[in-house]
Amino acid sequence: MEERLIGDLSHVVIAVRDNEKAQKFFTELTGCKFRKIGESKEVGFISVISDNRLEILSPTRPDSDVQKFIDKRGEGIYAVGFNTPDAGKARAKAESMGIRVVGDITEADLGGGIGHGRGMREIWLHPKDTFGMYVLLTQHGDLPAEPPWKM
Repeated sequence: MEERLIGDLSHVVIAVRDNEKAQKFFTELTGCKFRKIGESKEVGFISVISDNRLEILSPTRPDSDVQKFIDKRGEGIYAVGFNTPDAGKARAKAESMGIRVVGDITEADLGGGIGHGRGMREIWLHPKDTFGMYVLLTQHGDLPAEPPWKM
């Protein structure tokens, strides 16, 4: 059977004001463990991901897109990610459908965090083209797409 270009749910991203507070809450509620994905001083965020596919994103600057999102909509779901074996082809498919690409991120963009593994690539699609939230097309690097990841 042929593998789908854009496959199963990879992860859900929530935007929060206080990353540590959110980690503590979800760890207590679900028993999950978090690891740092990365930080971007340029974009203004820090991010962690749990072994149950929950990513917590928080702003590091008042002018960041994450902070603007929280100011406008409050804390909550920011993005949904889907697995892809080839981010370049997934990007081309989205663009052929008229969907705007607003980000093309690799591990190098995450300030030393390993993100979704060494060699990862993630395409960010514009929320105005994807029903009000970012849609991420995630090509995992050397970490498997399926948790639990080694923490």
